[in-house]
Amino acid sequence: MATQGYGSPEVERAYRRAWELCDQVGDQKEQFKILLGLRTYYHVTGSLDVGYEIGEQCLALAQRLEDNAFLATAHMMLSHTLYYQGELLAARVHVEQAIAFCELLQRNETLDVWSIDVGVFSLGLAAWILWPLGYSRQGFERAQQGIELASALTHPPSTEQILMSTAIFHQCCRDVNAARERAEAAMVISKEKRFNMRLAMGMVIRGWALARQGQVTEGMTHIRQGIRDYQSTGAKMSLTFFLSILAEELWRQGEQYDGLNVLHEAFDLMEKVGEGWRKAELHRLKGEMRLAQSVDNQQEAERCFSQALTIARRQQAKSWELRAAMSLARLWQTQGKRDEARNLLSPIYHWFTEGFDTTDLQDAKQLLDELSMEIKFPSG
Repeated sequence: MATQGYGSPEVERAYRRAWELCDQVGDQKEQFKILLGLRTYYHVTGSLDVGYEIGEQCLALAQRLEDNAFLATAHMMLSHTLYYQGELLAARVHVEQAIAFCELLQRNETLDVWSIDVGVFSLGLAAWILWPLGYSRQGFERAQQGIELASALTHPPSTEQILMSTAIFHQCCRDVNAARERAEAAMVISKEKRFNMRLAMGMVIRGWALARQGQVTEGMTHIRQGIRDYQSTGAKMSLTFFLSILAEELWRQGEQYDGLNVLHEAFDLMEKVGEGWRKAELHRLKGEMRLAQSVDNQQEAERCFSQALTIARRQQAKSWELRAAMSLARLWQTQGKRDEARNLLSPIYHWFTEGFDTTDLQDAKQLLDELSMEIKFPSG
């Protein structure tokens, strides 16, 4: 299944048949493992609501079994789904419970339940959750803990998992060099083990890094090929993320119309599968692209930025809120609304207590300094 990817229809058929057989003998632990497989299939193929319902069944079964390995796995599954739905605070609660249960277990114990060490997976997932909530330093620490744990396990699928999770974390932080390094390390394992879906993910992240490092042609080729390969596995979850990467890189190259077309594809998929974790960013990117097309689109761009702010605030996603606030503040800056721009950006910037070495916070500080200078020393 790792080679085909969990999005393959054969995976669902295999688990459905196994469930029928297992239900006849009443083995609850085997039932849990089959439910886990089905949940993963529905998650990967974009049926988040179904995946969440199965996750709740798994948690109830794990509680009846009173087994820490099963409890850790169930909490991890629920956190994973909630994260993709954009329910970040609930996702954080479940992932921390998963990590706590894993700390009660012997090394490798969860590998009897799932194909990847649940502790390793949960630490990578925690990093993903902490970044949008505004805790990039804590996210980095969780990712590092995951890498250390995977190194001690000497289990290639778990190592690949945390390397790829960390690459995506660094991409969110816009740390180009770190994202490329982790993605390339993950791809070595993916190629060796023929993890086709995972290899495709690595190609997208590596392509993004290459493009940001100035190797635009090679980078775009990697991004496009990675997306095609990912789609060929039947997977839909995370595709919104990959499409938004492609759209943004097209926009950065001045191809606004192509970028918008890809972004519209990402919007359509996001609505279809109910994926919410990157919803604010998609609205922000739409505003930036429409603004780049024509200065006459300022009102539409402002609506997009405001929508991004509303979504980010509802999710308490401080990192997405910061990006949206910067986009709107820059627009207002060009319109001479300096006080409004500073008053919008300053509170969210000063909310942060860590991560001041990240690109977003450095950019926000620079913009605030510009706005303050303009106010202190007005032109004319």
